[in-house]
Amino acid sequence: MSLFFPKKLIRRWGRIGTVRPQSLQLLVDDPDELERQVNQVSRRRDQHGYRQVSALYTPALAGIAA
Repeated sequence: MSLFFPKKLIRRWGRIGTVRPQSLQLLVDDPDELERQVNQVSRRRDQHGYRQVSALYTPALAGIAA
């Protein structure tokens, strides 16, 4: 379609630390459809009580200066 599309939307889920999480891949040609799919996943996660994390703290990297 264009230089930046199609895009692949990959959704992964499973228990924390699992070796092989389940996944679903969706190839999207339209930017509006991609936005709709991402919003749908976001709404579903909100309904299940997930919260977005704005910044991650990694103790292993805390001593490394950027």
